[in-house]
Amino acid sequence: MPIDTAVIGTVVMDVTAESVGLQTDWKDKQRIDGIRLAIGGDGANQSIRMADLGMSVAITGCVGKDMAASLFCLPWLEEDGLLSLLEDCRKREILTFADLGSDKKKQGLSGIQPFLPWIDYFLPSEEDALAMTGTDTPEAAAEVYLQNGASSVVIKCAAKGAYYRSAEESGWVPALPVVPVDTTGAGDCFAAHFIHGILRELPLRKACIKACEAASLSTLARGASAVPIDYIAFNQSKED
Repeated sequence: MPIDTAVIGTVVMDVTAESVGLQTDWKDKQRIDGIRLAIGGDGANQSIRMADLGMSVAITGCVGKDMAASLFCLPWLEEDGLLSLLEDCRKREILTFADLGSDKKKQGLSGIQPFLPWIDYFLPSEEDALAMTGTDTPEAAAEVYLQNGASSVVIKCAAKGAYYRSAEESGWVPALPVVPVDTTGAGDCFAAHFIHGILRELPLRKACIKACEAASLSTLARGASAVPIDYIAFNQSKED
């Protein structure tokens, strides 16, 4: 079967406690209504969301020997093989998309700079982008990434939406005005729907709009990727 996308990323088990109330009301021992287990991790979440859209997806990751078979990171890939993989994708005209995880090795911008010229779409969160570039705004962070070789940068800004920037265009796309139930995996949902839009040849801005809408709707259900977006949207329309 032909593969639409190949994902390299984390696969973990999310453990969610509910309902916990306001943090100001927390105690050393807190009574809760329940604990839920669900698949998580950016690689798994994005793969599931793209599969929900009808895409054929392959995922590469590692799992542990524990009951949950968790994957926490793939640091070895950056040290041995990622650059050559990205270069090979460019030669084969395969589009590449990269999210940004936490900077576990504290390398800052220098740790990712060699890869930026080979990544077609770079998708960091606002928090990670500002911390890595030492800037104060998504606009300034995107400028730093472009100066270091990035082609197109889309910075996920949670409830504010997303800021996109390429050599040809830039702008903001707002998130939908929703009251979230669970924001876990919203950024991964954004990435999955953005990738789907780009692979369906949507312009950059329209792909961002599609992604922002999906990410906003994903926060209306519990779990990072357990409920398909079309099901959430259908139920939301009935309530409206």
